[in-house]
Amino acid sequence: MKRISSGAPALDGLTDVTITAVADDELLAYDSGTSEWINQTPAEAGVAPATTVDTQANILALTPTSGLLAYASDKNFFYVADGSNWYETQIKLNLRPQAPEMGSGIDSGQGYQETYITNKKLYNVQLQGHDATPGNGSIRIDTTNDPDTFEVYLRDAWQNLIYDLTTSDGDFRHTPLSEAIYVWRGDSVALGNNDRPMITEYESGMGSHPRPRVLNFNH
Repeated sequence: MKRISSGAPALDGLTDVTITAVADDELLAYDSGTSEWINQTPAEAGVAPATTVDTQANILALTPTSGLLAYASDKNFFYVADGSNWYETQIKLNLRPQAPEMGSGIDSGQGYQETYITNKKLYNVQLQGHDATPGNGSIRIDTTNDPDTFEVYLRDAWQNLIYDLTTSDGDFRHTPLSEAIYVWRGDSVALGNNDRPMITEYESGMGSHPRPRVLNFNH
């Protein structure tokens, strides 16, 4: 008669398993070189953790295995790998107390929420369209005007901002489109053939010989 074992054999008793110096959190990984299953740490087995916390330089030196997440503790950046590259998201971490703020004006800690941005510097920003929601302090570029106008909403109306102001030779000038005008008198810098301003008191005449200034003593 053949004796039948009443229990399962130990793993290291199997002919294709080698287990030595067992430690916590190890796993069995197949080694094609020896055709055996060997106990190893995840790192020894080449298994990347789902999330890595390290310096930015060490993270970017890792193989960007698809789905791998990493946090650069020295830069406060998060990284996501797609199998070929690392993608960076700049998320600032902020301390949250056990007793958070209460009320409608809770600070996001990031300087922005769905309805506001605060304490931020904006670079390479372009305003588009002319249908901004009217509210005190709103700004817009009105593309329905020719030329376009830069406007701010104040006193229950959209107000044009004069943005063609310059200084030259000690004079304060307004240059709508391309014609410079002295702000203090409303005359153009350009002169006609008779050496009079082509524009006088913000009015222009016909021809290359502008009319002389008319003094009105009734006012």
